[in-house]
Amino acid sequence: MVEERIRAYLQARLPRAQGLTLRHFRRHTEGWSWETFSFEAHWYENGTEKQQSYVLRKEPDTAGVIGKYDTQGQFTLLKALADTPVAVPRVFWCELSREVLGAPFFIMEKVDGEIPLPWAEHERGPFASAAEQRAIARQFVEQLAHLHTVDWRARHLDFLGVPEPGQGPAFQEIAKWEAELNRVEFTPMPLLRRALLWLKRHAPVAPRISIVHGDYRLGNFICRDGRIVAILDWELVHLGDPLEDVAWVCLRPWRGCSRYMASLIEREELYRLYEAYTGIHVSEEHIRFYEVLGNLKLAVIHLIAARAFEDGANTDVRLATMGHHYIFMLKHIAELLHI
Repeated sequence: MVEERIRAYLQARLPRAQGLTLRHFRRHTEGWSWETFSFEAHWYENGTEKQQSYVLRKEPDTAGVIGKYDTQGQFTLLKALADTPVAVPRVFWCELSREVLGAPFFIMEKVDGEIPLPWAEHERGPFASAAEQRAIARQFVEQLAHLHTVDWRARHLDFLGVPEPGQGPAFQEIAKWEAELNRVEFTPMPLLRRALLWLKRHAPVAPRISIVHGDYRLGNFICRDGRIVAILDWELVHLGDPLEDVAWVCLRPWRGCSRYMASLIEREELYRLYEAYTGIHVSEEHIRFYEVLGNLKLAVIHLIAARAFEDGANTDVRLATMGHHYIFMLKHIAELLHI
């Protein structure tokens, strides 16, 4: 039983804990990548009752939607960011052995709050008022600026892969997603191949090398009492061009026909705040490049999921449905390339 194996693992990590029990144990079904469990641990230590809420994130037993997983890397990153202004959950333990749960995992604190979702059924989406939306939007950009100004060298995060300066970050990401497309492509996709050719001809010069979250958007952070208290879902993190994250915020899939980027903030305000917080100039052509790349990346992720289902590596039917969604990314690419 998974719950008992986790309890035994915690007991080994908390040798002074007496009467350790887990309460409110839950496996979360939201999310398409990691397997996620949450629970409260209760125990006594020297006669004093103690408790801590945890979240355990485990690599899937079968093929997932992002290709290769890096449990140790994500744990190390979150630990390195713990004393920075970037809002991240506190991490406790990382287990790479498959003997405990069948796959590597790490355990972090459970951060109380709500995850705003773009499809919330309210007049203003997930926000109670325009003022609340503006406040969260400003913090959203501020948190991104904090991440992009972290001194990753001083925090020994070069294991994330240091690209060459200049056009290096762009070409690194092009190569990554082209290789994934080559691996999972079901049938020739001329528009994605045309997009790759365009990307190789228009690779921009990065203003600096920064930590790039890789999936920074509404739905990947926790709010409490009007504050962003934790940034989540770091599986696509890498070192690269910080404007890649800004462009990802602008992708159509996160906003539909709304004028608010990521259902949060208007494009001009996003650029203005980001420039003010970081000193990095945001150009339309630079963002356009990474919007094309972002849509290609998202299309390939959907194909990875569909391929995993088609090959029998993962039987989650949600992955099969993702094989139909990439067509929207193709549409957005065609619009961006004026095809």
